[in-house]
Amino acid sequence: MHTPELQRPQPTDCSTARRWYGWQTLLVDAVATATFLFPAPELTSLGLFASGPIVHAAHGNTANAWGSVGLRVGAVGGGIGLGIAYANTQDCGNSSLCGYGFMAVGGALGMLVAVIVDATVLAYDDVPPPAPRPAALRLTPGLSVSDLGAMTTVTGSF
Repeated sequence: MHTPELQRPQPTDCSTARRWYGWQTLLVDAVATATFLFPAPELTSLGLFASGPIVHAAHGNTANAWGSVGLRVGAVGGGIGLGIAYANTQDCGNSSLCGYGFMAVGGALGMLVAVIVDATVLAYDDVPPPAPRPAALRLTPGLSVSDLGAMTTVTGSF
């Protein structure tokens, strides 16, 4: 007796999808950068160092929040270090403030790199695939052949 089963094919790919929320980190970083217009540079610094990690934490990505902190501190520190190294190659004469401009540019470029990497690499949520829906109706045809004759059946569940 052969009884093929008619069912909806189930998806075989169980991988999770990724959803990008980097636009949120870019938005809060833009707002933090806009605070340069106010006479409170500590507000800008706090905003740039904390805004991205807060967005990651709000999405439940604690590891990415800490990664964002490390990325921002490391990139700004590295940029300042490169600015200092470059300033040491320049002839500043008697000016003791010569290196500060290079430090500021290096730090700003470091923060720009950190913001871009944060938004493009870290700002993703893992989204589980939707649960497969059960078939609304399942039919199973059957055929039975014997010396006395043949019989067909259809059974179903819903």
